[in-house]
Amino acid sequence: MKKNSFGRQLFVALFIIFVFLFSAETSNACSCAVSQAVNLAYQQTPNIVVLRVQSVEKYQEGEPNPNGSLSKQSKLIVEKVYKGNLKIGQELTFGQGVCCICIWGFSEEMIGQDYLFYLSEKPDKDGVWYGSVCSRSNSVKNASADLLYLEKIEKVRGKTRLSGILQQDIKSYVEGEDSDYKRLANKTVRVVGMGKNLKLKTDENGVFEIYELSAGKYRIIPEKIRGYTFWNEDGFRVIEIKDGSHTEANFIYEIDNSISGKFIDVAGKPLKNVCLNLVSVSGKKLPYNFKLDCTDENGRFKIDEIPTGTYVIIVNDDGKITAEEPFGTFYYPNTTKIENAAKITIGAGDFFSDFVITAPDSFETITISGVVSFEKGRIPTKENYEYVSVEFVADESENKLVNGKTDYNSRTIVDETGRFTIRILKGQKGKLFGEMMGFTGEYENCPKLDKLFREVKDESNSTVKTNSIEVEAVNEMNGVELKFPFPSCKKAKI
Repeated sequence: MKKNSFGRQLFVALFIIFVFLFSAETSNACSCAVSQAVNLAYQQTPNIVVLRVQSVEKYQEGEPNPNGSLSKQSKLIVEKVYKGNLKIGQELTFGQGVCCICIWGFSEEMIGQDYLFYLSEKPDKDGVWYGSVCSRSNSVKNASADLLYLEKIEKVRGKTRLSGILQQDIKSYVEGEDSDYKRLANKTVRVVGMGKNLKLKTDENGVFEIYELSAGKYRIIPEKIRGYTFWNEDGFRVIEIKDGSHTEANFIYEIDNSISGKFIDVAGKPLKNVCLNLVSVSGKKLPYNFKLDCTDENGRFKIDEIPTGTYVIIVNDDGKITAEEPFGTFYYPNTTKIENAAKITIGAGDFFSDFVITAPDSFETITISGVVSFEKGRIPTKENYEYVSVEFVADESENKLVNGKTDYNSRTIVDETGRFTIRILKGQKGKLFGEMMGFTGEYENCPKLDKLFREVKDESNSTVKTNSIEVEAVNEMNGVELKFPFPSCKKAKI
């Protein structure tokens, strides 16, 4: 994965979202609305039971599995009935969990585990049950708040309820170590509002609850824990209680720490868009988990929310020589061997901010600066440059690879006034041009631009270009002007 120019951090964010969606317990990537409260789920669900996974029938090697299912089918035994006509000891057949259609699936690792299921009135015509991922169904371990209500439903039915869960996000970035959520017992949660200032305690499952609060707005304030912060950075939530309703306020604590510093070249000049990764020394990192940051225009970087452990810092991890990273892979402080790298041990509440990392011997670069403009017309506004970048494409006939890992092309985004600065590996020849993404009709009264967009074959990702300039990267170049062949236009209201 190359971090050339500004695209890497966006790619990282999207990649993390992708991994999250495909790592759910059921291995189904689903986009679900927030589940209804447990009291409503109880009213509207025909069967609510605890089931134990008895057996799982797997697909055989080489057998077609077009949906990417965890299993063909599974047998589950009814352990407890909260509502419905199912009987304790009854065996239910569950169909395959199908990727991307929000159906629960089971794996061999789940055999013997208990699950709380909210089920339909009856199975399908073949006698097979299906559990929706987009319901309150969950493992018994993670359904403790629901079970707390269901166990005493005859006493509390119809009463107003406030409940929530406090849990700690325990991440791992090393193979063989599982990420998990730790329920936090015996923690204080304050409920403030409507003339009340109450203190609740979480139970052994991290659950707090209170019944019969007066209707109105309340502030829910969980206990602070040193070295941890909340996904909700305010550290509290404001909720509204309504008569007879259930309201949930869950909190997740995540580790609070960071490693930060500055990256400079041998002359002491800060370098932008240099990417640094943390690598754990305790084992091989998981392929989809990483901690990284890329330097800003002042050479600053910051890596935070780091799982407790010992790490080394690696720079330019793929070793590709570029204008932004004109050096090979190395480890902090300045070594090509991981065994000689400085070891950094970090835990919750640790903040290291004085790292200064100096680039090793580097290939020379030159800087080109200038402005991207439009044909005569109105003065361009910030929105005109929203999707404008400048790119240098090297002449392939002039390129000579370094260890087979050199990228002579460079790319940068323009600022809100159209100005740009781009670095190029010294000695390269190629073309420099500006580029803007968009689509037909995005700008008002802009026929020239619309015509150019229409001429692009892929209108879903249309780009138009400025004039190009032949460049030989020998000396610094200032005052370069790249001009689009159409006037600046106002964004249309879409």
